[in-house]
Amino acid sequence: MSSIWNAVVGQTHVVDQLRRAVKNPVHAYLFVGPEGCGKEEAARAFAAQVLSGTDDPTDRICDMVMRGRYIDAIEVHRIGASISKDQAEEVISAASTTGHESRRKVIIMHELHLMQDTAVVRLLRRSKSQQTE
Repeated sequence: MSSIWNAVVGQTHVVDQLRRAVKNPVHAYLFVGPEGCGKEEAARAFAAQVLSGTDDPTDRICDMVMRGRYIDAIEVHRIGASISKDQAEEVISAASTTGHESRRKVIIMHELHLMQDTAVVRLLRRSKSQQTE
């Protein structure tokens, strides 16, 4: 059977957990592991199913998310050596708006461990201020 989850190789247990989590997702997930373990594919597959409601790879939304081209699945890659404070500001701005096509928006941040301290502080401050509002 064809599924977006087929892109996640050798992680059956993780895929099973993520498929269950799609039914009632929380606000944030961390996909960690060494380079090449499938975390990017898993993050995209999870985002695709959350946004589309299906795991059908021929679905337009699934296909676009899996290729990194869907407007409501924003991927943040570091520019230069790290993710900057300016990029963190862009994430905050994107997160504060509703989806363009979907009722949700997903932000996938790559190489989060390479985020500048000022970017971390900015994201955490915004997160803290949202909790008190």
